[in-house]
Amino acid sequence: MRPLTHDVMKNILREIKFRVTKIRITDIVANTYYARIHLAHVNDATGQPEPGTEVDVDARPSDAINLAVRFGSPMYVSKRIADAAAQHYTDTPAAPNETASEIVRSVRETLASFEDPTVMYQLQKDLAVKEERFEDAHSMQQMIYHEMTHNQLLRLVVAMESALSDGRYDEAARLRDEFKRLSANAPSEQRRT
Repeated sequence: MRPLTHDVMKNILREIKFRVTKIRITDIVANTYYARIHLAHVNDATGQPEPGTEVDVDARPSDAINLAVRFGSPMYVSKRIADAAAQHYTDTPAAPNETASEIVRSVRETLASFEDPTVMYQLQKDLAVKEERFEDAHSMQQMIYHEMTHNQLLRLVVAMESALSDGRYDEAARLRDEFKRLSANAPSEQRRT
């Protein structure tokens, strides 16, 4: 198997005797996150970064995180970004006599009732790519990203699916209850943040 792009980046950095010392998620502007990758020259004798050789470069957070994982480097997120991205759900506990199988059934029913707003955008994007209308495809991808980052119900659906697949049934039940509360009390425009 050929190396993936981030593996190639790691290999290049190692060949020129640099390593990722840390990454920072620094800012969000118009729903676009920004990151910095900190690199330092590695001392041949010690294998450690040399003092005074650190540089930092602008990067997409996904690339920065991928490199940090490959180098085992620390990752930092500014408090402002963490606070802005935090999800605040009610602390309503699941019904005490609700079994795991009842939670699974109920959450699956809730998930089945959700109409994913990204499905049509994905189909339109696929068609645009097939017809080589790449600007339209890019526009559809932006719409998908917008839905995924602004639609509270969609974020709850993703969180419910994750909790269910990981066996975190009480969390899945709390997310289900929050989903039901939000979908019952707010028009669609108000569910986007």
